[in-house]
Amino acid sequence: DLLIKSRWTKSQTYLSKKARETNLLNSLIFNKKYQITGKKILLIDDVLTTGVTINKCSRILKEEGAKNVYVMTIAMT
Repeated sequence: DLLIKSRWTKSQTYLSKKARETNLLNSLIFNKKYQITGKKILLIDDVLTTGVTINKCSRILKEEGAKNVYVMTIAMT
């Protein structure tokens, strides 16, 4: 629960990269009960398609002080 989905969004499955960015706008927030300043974070994504979601999550974590954000994915399309 480090990142919280703050509003419902459409499935990203058939959306273009631009539409995915719009769809995610203001939908993810950092859970302020955590202190991540200087920490290394590993994000795991099952399928990496356009990278919009993982980039958004990484950006939020870096803005909250994460030293490094690493990404591991199972598959790429």
